[in-house]
Amino acid sequence: TKEERSIRESIVRKIMKEMHMSKLEAIETMQIFEAIFANNPDVAAHIAVFLDLGDKEIEFLTGDKEKAAKIKGKMLSIHRKLKETKTELEVRIEEIKAESVEEAIEEESEEGKEEEEIKEVEEKEQPAKEEKGKKAKQATLFDFIKSKSRKS
Repeated sequence: TKEERSIRESIVRKIMKEMHMSKLEAIETMQIFEAIFANNPDVAAHIAVFLDLGDKEIEFLTGDKEKAAKIKGKMLSIHRKLKETKTELEVRIEEIKAESVEEAIEEESEEGKEEEEIKEVEEKEQPAKEEKGKKAKQATLFDFIKSKSRKS
């Protein structure tokens, strides 16, 4: 029927998108998934979570409402575990960010001290450069030849 075709097409689109496949490959993969959904609800639940399948799509792949209900229950537990690990990861990310900010602040204070030392050294070198600047202008090659011709 039209409804079955639309469900099948939505499954194929999700397989194509998530698994980076062509339409023909996705159709073949869907046939494999039908066998998995009919015989192995644990793996089917993981696949359903990965593809983000809806209730009707799961029922279509299993062909049985009872098996679809089991798979949905397992999907919920997988979603809960994913949320827990996600929150744990978010907490760890926040800790790492806080540490990196502290390190950056320490580095900036060290860099500030180094910059002050560099400025002091540069200030000491400036009078020496000014003394060198008072020397006579360097003679060009033309000036050199001109002075030689006068002496002769």
